[in-house]
Amino acid sequence: PPSPPSTPPSPPIPPRLPPRPPAPPSPPPTPPPPCRCDVQWDAHLYDTRCTNQFGCPATSCDGDDPWCEVVSEDCTPTATVGKVASHWWSYCVPDSTCVKVHFGLVNPACPPPPFPPGSAPLPPPSPPPSPS
Repeated sequence: PPSPPSTPPSPPIPPRLPPRPPAPPSPPPTPPPPCRCDVQWDAHLYDTRCTNQFGCPATSCDGDDPWCEVVSEDCTPTATVGKVASHWWSYCVPDSTCVKVHFGLVNPACPPPPFPPGSAPLPPPSPPPSPS
């Protein structure tokens, strides 16, 4: 009988590559900076008692926890437990410094300065130079 036709040998099977590791997760987006209160603000359209406000008042104009209008809407509002802030205002910690006058508006919550303007005591005079 005739011999069967010869078949070429099969090429070797390449080894299996290990699976690629998963891509690392993307870092979370950086949150915007904390909100800062505007120096002077007015929210009379929200509540007529909220006119001529300064920074973060110790007593809010509407009876809520202390809050203020913010300098930039691209900020992270301060959270108060169980309450949510908005894009134009934030709960805040009352100011430890006071801006007494801003654009001619007087902040009644600020204490008066210890000396009238221009009348602060002068420093003691410098001693005369010693002869060398």
